[in-house]
Amino acid sequence: MRIFDKSTTPSMESMNVHPAGTLVEVKMATPYRVASLVLETRCKWGNPNGDNTADHWYFTYLLYEDDGDHIEVQARYYKEFVA
Repeated sequence: MRIFDKSTTPSMESMNVHPAGTLVEVKMATPYRVASLVLETRCKWGNPNGDNTADHWYFTYLLYEDDGDHIEVQARYYKEFVA
């Protein structure tokens, strides 16, 4: 599979990841929908899970936070915000 091949970086489209400037929200249901601005999208190699699964490519978002302290999160937990 392509995400396990370190020599081939996957595309954002193949991993359903959004570019910088997109509004995203958490995928799981929450009482209130909160949109966050993606400042940067990063592709990384490794094991973000901290378990015994294999290293693989994954994407992270650098999200804008109101307090000025931005946060980096795994992109797979977010979907595009649609108003």
